[in-house]
This record gives sequence, C-alpha cells and structure tokens, in this order.
Amino acid sequence: MWPVTVVANRRGSIEMLADLFAEVMFDVITTRTLADAGAYLTVSQLECLKYLQRHGSCSAAELADGLHMTPPAVTKLVDRLVRKGLVTRKERADDRRSVEIALTDSGRRAVERIRERRSRIFEMILSRMSPEDQQQLEHALRAFLAAGLNDTAVVEALCLRCGDESTPDCPLIEAYRDLTGTPLQCR
Repeated sequence: MWPVTVVANRRGSIEMLADLFAEVMFDVITTRTLADAGAYLTVSQLECLKYLQRHGSCSAAELADGLHMTPPAVTKLVDRLVRKGLVTRKERADDRRSVEIALTDSGRRAVERIRERRSRIFEMILSRMSPEDQQQLEHALRAFLAAGLNDTAVVEALCLRCGDESTPDCPLIEAYRDLTGTPLQCR
C-alpha cells in the first residue's frame, strides 16, 4: 500500500501533466493554428464553421443546438462570420421567420486550411515520439476518457456531432453505448 503522501503527490503530478497536455492541445495545436493559418478566427468561430461543413446549411436554432450555445450567442457568432464572408444567412423559403446559415466557398477553404495546418502540427509532435510512446499515449487517453465519461449528459454535451465523419471507435460512442446500451446519434 502506498503512503497517502505518495498517492497525493502522484495525483498532483498527473493533474499538472493533464493541465499541460490540455494547454499544448489548445494553445499549440488550436490557437496557434488559427493564427498561423491567417484565419483570424476564434475557436468558437472555427467550431461553427466545422459544424456547418459537417452538416451543411441549417437554421440558427439547429446551429445553436449543435454547438451547445444559446440562440443569441449564435446570432452574434454568425453576424461576425457573415462580416468575414465565411458564411451566408438568408431567409428560409419555407419559413420566413427562420434563417438558413451556410458556408461560403471562402468558409470551406478556411476550414480545410486550418485542418491541414492542425494535422501537420499534430503529426510533427507525434513524429518526435517513438511508435511505442504513441501507442501508450493512445491507450492512456482512451483509458482516461473511459473513466471520465460516466454520465450521459456529459457525453451528449461533448459530442461533436460528427455525422458521416463519425467512427465506430469514438470514445463518446463507446461510453454512451456502455452507459445506455444504445448507440449515440452523432447528427
């Protein structure tokens, strides 16, 4: 049995490593990617563009639901993206009270440029690791997620709504199936 101080120190060390890992993922791989790609986008704006790329045009209400945001927040977000020429907003033919939001060609190119840049940075980091370390990282991340994804509300909130890009080995799909016995709808 480990002394309490050793266990507490280890927990503190793991927490510190997790914080640093999250910072590398967010700062190095996401924030710098946005700046380096010349996109001048916020993370929220990028998530909106990625959602529209996955799902095609949708209403503001559908977008708010898909991004887990309030309708007023989505309205402001879309306003900024319209001004940047990355999305369009027009009245729906079937309901003039509702608007349809869609990516422009510039918006599609921006998402692709950012995805390519992000993948290159991620690959560069992984290439500095041995294949064994890469496997251990994948195993440890899957184990951590499996242990942490123990509430259906959390799983549903974290779901990226990947749609056709969804893979059967997605940790969220696995966690939801383990919790409920039914598949998670990724649309």
